[in-house]
Amino acid sequence: MEFDLDVSTVESVSTAGAAVTTASVASAAKDKGKGKMLKSKTVQTKTKLQQEQERLGYEAAVRLQAKLEEEERQRIARVHDSASSFYVEEWEDLQARVEADES
Repeated sequence: MEFDLDVSTVESVSTAGAAVTTASVASAAKDKGKGKMLKSKTVQTKTKLQQEQERLGYEAAVRLQAKLEEEERQRIARVHDSASSFYVEEWEDLQARVEADES
């Protein structure tokens, strides 16, 4: 096997105080077409049952996510309602105190 080597560039690189010289080498190996044959991986197709189970699993995950989002919206609405009613009750108490002080 013969190799034709061409040195195209030489540059100096400094690493931690030491000078290192690097060279880019372009190799032009003579290819005789006798390379090793690469085996391709076989792709196994999914059966109809596997496809159906995957689809059903996906649909169940979507339904579960929608349910969780709805529960979160309801929780936020309850917190907002209780906070709003608290402010109204607090405001009414404050007004009653002011009226009592004025009397």
